Amino acid sequence: VPLAWNYFSRFISNVQSITPQRIELLVKASLFLAIKVHTTAEETRRVEHVRALSALADQTKVLDMEEEMLRVLEWRVNPPTMHHFADRLIKLHPLARCDLVSGNRIGELVRYQLERVLYFSELMMNYRPSIMAFAAIMRAEEELDSRLLTVNMREKFLSLQSKL
Repeated sequence: VPLAWNYFSRFISNVQSITPQRIELLVKASLFLAIKVHTTAEETRRVEHVRALSALADQTKVLDMEEEMLRVLEWRVNPPTMHHFADRLIKLHPLARCDLVSGNRIGELVRYQLERVLYFSELMMNYRPSIMAFAAIMRAEEELDSRLLTVNMREKFLSLQSKL
């Protein structure tokens, strides 16, 4: 879904206007395109089977929209998203290195923060995905108990970031 949202928002920002009917096609095409680009061949075949079961006219329109999206996006369909950056940054976090439960806890808090960002398009348009991922981690840390995330651990994570 994060990649589909990325395709959708980048496409919208590059077109002059779009009708509600085309938005529905764009949502479908964004999801199918993300699935095609980022799944195995077997998974893609299953998705294509599901698409084949839908109305043929709609299927053709969705395929046409996928082609239009690829042209507008100039075939740049492998961008690093906030989620990609967050996953990598979480692996560097001292809590993720402590134990699985703590690592999962901060991971879930970060993913929640990133999902909230999707509701604020001005954030998505004005800040790079890496900045949004880092901010989500900082915000997630505020939610953690100080006994779980010590000041020393937080400083250690911040010092790692300054070296990147």
